[in-house]
Amino acid sequence: MAGPARPGRSRSRAARDRISLGGVRGQLLSAYRLLESECAVAKDWLFGGRPLQPDITAAVAWAFPQHALANVVEPGEHPALCSLSKRAEALPEFLSALLR
Repeated sequence: MAGPARPGRSRSRAARDRISLGGVRGQLLSAYRLLESECAVAKDWLFGGRPLQPDITAAVAWAFPQHALANVVEPGEHPALCSLSKRAEALPEFLSALLR
């Protein structure tokens, strides 16, 4: 049996975000903040001069929710992730499989 919920002030910021932003949405925003921080320090692609699986995964993780869940996450809040996704989407492999 679970104990009583912790008072608001004793909860971590992450726990408060999950509660106040509504579970899944909060997790999504947390993941985007983490991806943004990783993309912000990358020069071209995440791990060098050519796209690898992490770049593709990050690009799809950004692009699909932008298409399916418009207005949930603002692109301006994640400029580096948005830029990485746009670079990936410009590749011939992405162009041949664009989400419509």
